[in-house]
Amino acid sequence: MNEDTATDIIIEALEVFINHILYVRNVYPPQIFRKRKMYDCPVFVSIYPNVTNYIVEVLTTARQLKKVNQLKKVELVVYRDESWQYEKYAFDITNDCLLATMRKGEDPYLLEFEQQLRTALCSLSERCKSFEKLPEDARFRIQLHTTQTQFMKICCGPASQDFPWLQTGDDGDRGFREVKLLPLCTIDSSGLKINALV
Repeated sequence: MNEDTATDIIIEALEVFINHILYVRNVYPPQIFRKRKMYDCPVFVSIYPNVTNYIVEVLTTARQLKKVNQLKKVELVVYRDESWQYEKYAFDITNDCLLATMRKGEDPYLLEFEQQLRTALCSLSERCKSFEKLPEDARFRIQLHTTQTQFMKICCGPASQDFPWLQTGDDGDRGFREVKLLPLCTIDSSGLKINALV
């Protein structure tokens, strides 16, 4: 396995988790999601074009940043407006662990990796059941953490004409009445760590 393949696997996992979070947190009505089987587990994926296209565009940029090793974190933020966030799901990204595992031959068919993803998805669904219901005005955005240099390259690139990027002024905890850190899961073999601020 090469780095590009490992990056594609991590980005695919992010897409599954982002869609599944939007479903289990009822950010959108359940009618815009379809049940699919990923990692031998039922997950829900958006079929609404605006949501699907947004996620695909953001993750295409995330893939480009990861390929040049400039993607540090991906955050799914559920918010009301720029001054009020309801929840934040942070995905710390590295495919070094996945590459090392594959190169050593410890998980050649990614069975352990898929098991960890399956466990994480089930854990996510169960833990989200105890969260308060989100208000109807909840929206979401996906934030990519990278360097200033890479941000400028993205903004000046031809792809930014169709899908412009903005630098967020988010200071991290603005808008939270009380901040709690809930580690949802850590997937050791993949290097994907997920935390939620609720």
